[in-house]
Amino acid sequence: MNTKEKEYMTNYMKKQLNAAFNDLADFAARKDVDGFLDYLDHPELFSNHDYVGINFVIDSQRELIGCQIELAAGGPTTWADTQNKILTTTWNGGEISRELSTEICEFVNFVILEYVF
Repeated sequence: MNTKEKEYMTNYMKKQLNAAFNDLADFAARKDVDGFLDYLDHPELFSNHDYVGINFVIDSQRELIGCQIELAAGGPTTWADTQNKILTTTWNGGEISRELSTEICEFVNFVILEYVF
């Protein structure tokens, strides 16, 4: 891959990472449960795929510790990890990440626990 292709890939990944972060931050700030559920139910309206993958992280008492939500797939792929408080985008061997706030993680976990899990 040449320098121009790498630059394009990195910029595209940053754009997707920031879009996902802004969506999550907006839902959390407004405590918009319905909006976030629509985001999970209709990802094709927000990103480049038509499903959301969710991995639940539970303890030995079967209580939710956190979750990993696939917010975009294909190229690039973006995951929100509320246990480790990180948003990660990967594509073609590259990876960029951004920290998620406690507020965002708690909101996402609440919605997942109350409405999905």
